Amino acid sequence: AEHVVFCGRVDHAEMPTYYSMADIAVAVPSSDGLPQTLLESMACRTPNILSHLPRYEEMVHHEESAYFVDATPEDIARGILRLLQEPTLRAQIVDNAEAIVRREADLDEQAARVERRYRELAATVKPVISVASAAKGLWQLHRFRMQPHAAAI
Repeated sequence: AEHVVFCGRVDHAEMPTYYSMADIAVAVPSSDGLPQTLLESMACRTPNILSHLPRYEEMVHHEESAYFVDATPEDIARGILRLLQEPTLRAQIVDNAEAIVRREADLDEQAARVERRYRELAATVKPVISVASAAKGLWQLHRFRMQPHAAAI
């Protein structure tokens, strides 16, 4: 108990300091969408103990870039002890996790990648309406608006 600190709410700007001070990050939820805390701890070189979630397993691998456990107190404790007692495994996980973050989690690069993909996809889509028929529709709309109409009652 003296080795675990529950720090309560922490401002976002302070999170890198907290992650960097931690020996291990433990995240064993029953579901997770975008695992932002996983990426943050990986960037701070803090090894992660994770529950077996498909979203996590898409990003990291057991004993390579994270350590997976069943979400039971006994299995979590075994995982924590193993990472604390095996510095080589711990170093391998930290190095591989940091490489993943550097490669996959750069916001500017990912935004540029999404934009490139949208442009590629947009270039393959044929317009549903031709320029000529669009011009004709606009002309008809203009003529309709210019004609006097009966007042609505």
